[in-house]
Amino acid sequence: MGVRNNLSRLPDVIKYRVTRLRRRREVFIGRLPKRISRLVARSQLSLLNRRIGTARWLYRHSAKLIFAVAAALVAASIMLIPVLQRSLVPHFLSNPESLSAFRSLLVGVGASLIGATAIIFSVVMLAVQLNFARIPFGLFRRLSSDVMLLASFAATFVLGVAIGVCALLPDDTWIAPAMVLSGWCVLAALLLFFVAYKRALDLISPAKQMQMVLRKVDRSMHRWGKRADRYAPLLENGPSPGMNRDIARASFFRLHPQWEQDVREASSHLIAFARRYAEQSEYDVSAIALDGLVFINRRYIFTRGDTFFASNPFFTNPLSTESLISDMLEKLRRLAMSSQGRSDEEQFIQVMKTLTKLCDTYSRIDYGKEFGVEVRHSELAASYLTGVVEEASRTFGPDVLMEGARCLGQCALVLIRARYALGTITIAESISAISLRGLTKPGHEPVVVTAVQQLATLAFEMLRSDEHDIKYPSEKVRSSIRAVGHAVLFTTDTPVATQHSAYLKHYYALTDHGTFADKLTELINAVIGRPAKDDDAKRIIGHISTWSDGIYEGEKQLLLAAVNKRSWLAYDLITWICHIAKALVAASAAPATSDHYSTELKRNAKWLIFVLDWIPDEKETVAFVENLQFVEQIFEFALTMHVRGEDDIAQAAGDVLLRWSLKAGKYQTGWGSLVRALVALCVLAAWKEGSGCVAWLKGEFTSRLAGTLIDEDIRKRAANELREIAKSPLDYRAFGSIGYHMKRVDHGRLSEGMNTFADLLDPVTA
Repeated sequence: MGVRNNLSRLPDVIKYRVTRLRRRREVFIGRLPKRISRLVARSQLSLLNRRIGTARWLYRHSAKLIFAVAAALVAASIMLIPVLQRSLVPHFLSNPESLSAFRSLLVGVGASLIGATAIIFSVVMLAVQLNFARIPFGLFRRLSSDVMLLASFAATFVLGVAIGVCALLPDDTWIAPAMVLSGWCVLAALLLFFVAYKRALDLISPAKQMQMVLRKVDRSMHRWGKRADRYAPLLENGPSPGMNRDIARASFFRLHPQWEQDVREASSHLIAFARRYAEQSEYDVSAIALDGLVFINRRYIFTRGDTFFASNPFFTNPLSTESLISDMLEKLRRLAMSSQGRSDEEQFIQVMKTLTKLCDTYSRIDYGKEFGVEVRHSELAASYLTGVVEEASRTFGPDVLMEGARCLGQCALVLIRARYALGTITIAESISAISLRGLTKPGHEPVVVTAVQQLATLAFEMLRSDEHDIKYPSEKVRSSIRAVGHAVLFTTDTPVATQHSAYLKHYYALTDHGTFADKLTELINAVIGRPAKDDDAKRIIGHISTWSDGIYEGEKQLLLAAVNKRSWLAYDLITWICHIAKALVAASAAPATSDHYSTELKRNAKWLIFVLDWIPDEKETVAFVENLQFVEQIFEFALTMHVRGEDDIAQAAGDVLLRWSLKAGKYQTGWGSLVRALVALCVLAAWKEGSGCVAWLKGEFTSRLAGTLIDEDIRKRAANELREIAKSPLDYRAFGSIGYHMKRVDHGRLSEGMNTFADLLDPVTA
């Protein structure tokens, strides 16, 4: 564990070497016996920790270490001058021509170094300037006259001259100093050549060039921030009613409009980098440029501080306009149009992701509004993204549209977390429009799935938001999902692999993980475990009640449309309605639920389950719905309500089941609808002793049977079958979950109920 923690702080080169050492150690230890391998592992682990610690120390103090070594070498060379002088003087005294040869050597080395400096400088600068043809014009002059590069060659030239000057030594007493000095000059010249070479590589590297641009912006913002901190207190800082703003700082920036010049220039350079290198298919470089644009915006917002002003709906506030941000967003829009014109999918996706990041960045702006929430620039970035994504469907394929839907969903989540759910309405409608376009083009089916996933995520995140009221935006998101559902029903469907259910699974499916229903269940379970005074639980319960209010109307229309189209989406809708109704009842029993919200949730659950009563009583419709286990699902819901003690809601579900028994019972569909529904009602009536359900069922069934035309043969056949089941209810296992629960109730009350229904159906035989 210690190795991993230390390893995470090291640079990539050292990480790679440590990883190789670790792999070799593991292979070596695996070939040894267990006892020896443990000892070896401990020793190797301690050694590896020491090596990592040493590498960390060297990486952290490398500059100090190099300076110390250089200083030690210089001091050692100075101390060695007398020793070197004593050893060289006898040689030069014995051979007088050696001094002339030494002077000639120094002159030749100095001249050669000067010539090499000129040649290398010309070659390097030519190569650098040729590579500068790909950079924006504003950067060409500054980078081609780089101070460090020019200083390196100037220093090398001076070192060559210094070596030549050493040749002017007057006598042999200066031999050792001249030799030491010339040696250091040659070594320093080689190091400067290497530094100049590395600097030239950095100058022609687009990543390094952009780092220089960002570094300049960072220094500029830091400098102007310091100036504002220093001079703003000298200005008048009057109070601003309704807003807590730094008026003095804002006045300082207004008096110096040129402070934004470096930011504007850097943004233009980065956009030019992104466009130029994307045209050359170097998308890594363009991605770095666009990320740099996000960094510039963050740095700009941090420097501005509390100088952003909220907008006023009644009159124009000149202080609320931000031309710099609008200019950046407009440049990104034009870059997106440029990439669309050349059908460049990769850069188009990069622009969409950049707009998404800017939307998140702008959400951190504080406008000083005491009441309400304002995320004006985040909305502006989201609107730009919406326009860009809507234009993408004309040129690009499904990959771009899917990524566009994801980016729009992320922007909507940013607005929700900023407590401004109203801003998501336009985004939800745009996502819905993208999914509708995906349905009209072959091969774009995954776009629909992605769009529905984003809408389902928005619908769920609104339930967890910190906003006070989510009624209107949640209704709009639901209507967007239903619009997609109605459009999906116009496409073809297959019974085995139903395409309609696959399109809408992220909202209506119950079997997949991470769907809306699955997340809602987890959320309600978490709320149930919270204490009664928990504010978050109270807020979430209120959001769930608001979201479920009136939900039955839209689901009824979609269910009827699915049934009329004979779509297998109807099965998901029926299951979803029963599940959501159960979830609402469970939420009503949470400790943090007030009496008002408890009543509202139970009422919404009852109205939602009544949606199932609107299914038409046509023969083909009945046969299709019976194939979806309609009776079993209503029975299980009613039984769950009985178990929870919600007899009112259970009776409402039983009433739906009773009316369905007469709707479906008058047709011969092969499902035995009349018998199955009546047996289910008898099981529900026998579940609770003394509840009076049997008497209620008898009265209701008698009155409804009188107004229903059921063929005499169907009635007699159903009555005979009910009497047979009443004789031995344990032998009937063909009713699925209904047959399972027949064994768990009182058989006397169960038989009484079935005989009562049989006598009402066939009074002659009774």
